[in-house]
Amino acid sequence: MRQGAKSAILEPAGTRWRASPGEIQAEGDVLRSEPQEARDREAATAEVLQVIDSSPGDLVAVFGAVLEKANRLCETAFGVLCTFDGARCLAGASTGRKP
Repeated sequence: MRQGAKSAILEPAGTRWRASPGEIQAEGDVLRSEPQEARDREAATAEVLQVIDSSPGDLVAVFGAVLEKANRLCETAFGVLCTFDGARCLAGASTGRKP
């Protein structure tokens, strides 16, 4: 079951579903938001692919685009993308204000 989704309660007889109007509304809200979230992810992916296409070999631009889109999709105030060279983590990009 999706996180945050509400489910109806099965009556003991097993023949009818019963849910409050609030539960029905909440489930409807979740179902309506899922297609928009999928479109947002697809748009972010397309934007990152455009950056990769227009900036071949420019990892700074690609990392910045990936992090910017991740921040937007996750609704975060800041983010840091690191690379690992086998021995240590190196900052590849950062966005937003750090707390």
